[in-house]
Amino acid sequence: MEKLYFVKSIEISSRSVMKGDQTRVTPNVINLKLTFENLNQLAKLTFDKVIEQSHQKYNFTKLLVTLTYSPVGTSLQHCIQTGYDEEGEIYCS
Repeated sequence: MEKLYFVKSIEISSRSVMKGDQTRVTPNVINLKLTFENLNQLAKLTFDKVIEQSHQKYNFTKLLVTLTYSPVGTSLQHCIQTGYDEEGEIYCS
């Protein structure tokens, strides 16, 4: 049986000349069980959506999406990160 996970929160950290450093955390209010593949897709979709909606307006020098999740039935917390920083390092974990 495939292991399932709950999303705990999604954090978006960004840096731009116009807005400076900003972090926004959205706690999950939906108790939807997801596969690990679905978690990665959600992190990538969130990153892509922020790029699509805001990148040209704010010209981010750093943009990092952190999706925190727990295996169903445990209190352990893990995270998936995707994005990039000022040095051009690409995050994908």
